Amino acid sequence: PYPGVHGSHRAPMPSPGSVIGPLKIAGVAHVNDEVGRVFLMRGNLGQDFIMTTDGLFVGAMFQDGRLPGESLPDKESALVGMPMENFSHGGEPFNGWFGKQADGKVRMTTGFPRQAAMILAVNGLESIRRFDAGELAITAEQLAAADRDNLARADREAPPKVYAVQRFDAPPTVNGRLDDWEGVPALTIDRVGYPLKGTARMAYDDTHLYVTYSVQDDSPWLNEGKDFTRLFKTGDAVDLQLGLDDGTPAHAKRRDPGAGDIRVVMSQLGGKPVAVLMKPVDPGADAKAAVDYTSPVAPKHFDRVEVLADAAVRIVKTDREYIVEAALPLSALGLKPVKGLQLRGDFGFIASDAAGAINVARTYWANKDTNLVNDLPQESWFTPSAWGSIRFE
Repeated sequence: PYPGVHGSHRAPMPSPGSVIGPLKIAGVAHVNDEVGRVFLMRGNLGQDFIMTTDGLFVGAMFQDGRLPGESLPDKESALVGMPMENFSHGGEPFNGWFGKQADGKVRMTTGFPRQAAMILAVNGLESIRRFDAGELAITAEQLAAADRDNLARADREAPPKVYAVQRFDAPPTVNGRLDDWEGVPALTIDRVGYPLKGTARMAYDDTHLYVTYSVQDDSPWLNEGKDFTRLFKTGDAVDLQLGLDDGTPAHAKRRDPGAGDIRVVMSQLGGKPVAVLMKPVDPGADAKAAVDYTSPVAPKHFDRVEVLADAAVRIVKTDREYIVEAALPLSALGLKPVKGLQLRGDFGFIASDAAGAINVARTYWANKDTNLVNDLPQESWFTPSAWGSIRFE
């Protein structure tokens, strides 16, 4: 159900027997007379999948690129004989060959993204065994019951996401410690099968919008990006997306952002925490603040992308977690919260590779269609129709 590039964008996390984003058949190899031939499919999110040519699933190789994985060693000599199953092809690996060569060995070619092209030996195919599974009887009554179950599951929609924003009587101390946030409800940012999870909280007063994020991460808070306009692409970051106009049904149906829709990306630049405001539509913005994100797919234009100079952002990290606390000036956001105001928005975190050089996964509270990490313009964009409801108390 998740074929090719775009199908993989909707895929859940990997599970035994799943085939995610098959792009191409890289080749066919004869194993032995019992097994016959197998073929290898290269997946869009970093795995390879092997099946017999008569349609039986054998297994998957390599890591899904959304999961934490290893980085290649610094020296080429260290690669010789090195096990590669804990690595990932990464996203959009449009390459590769697979087959048996004249010496009887099965090999493959691969280009681990942005790092190296290499030839790998594929071992273990001789361990495949066929067995007699017996006969499976399927009755008309069973088919009818399955149809009813499928229809019932399709009709069950996930409950709408709703978050209530508390008002602070006194401003919190922005230090990344969260001492002032007791009693403020937290929302959960996660996805089924993904090991990294997070929580977020939001509150306000007369002058600021306050947000906190707590994210479990084995390589916490790594972002070596040098360009503030691309921090969502170059490593760890947290993300706040808001529609400041209203929470009407019309707004909930829009797939593209409009006037009043903003994004605030919080990460680090030169080792210091920053908050970056991104507004696709801002008629009053200076032309120098505009940014165009381009790729062979489609460009995306932002009228304003700028560092929020008056924002306060603090980070505290441990070996396996980081906490972000920020105070964002309401005047800079264009937000005027009052009790009863209902908007739409989303909260998320972006995970880096082990080196903090590029993002490998995006996880959000409301929007679950966030697997894409291989197209800069699409990753810069946001989708109001996928947001949840945010109500100010």
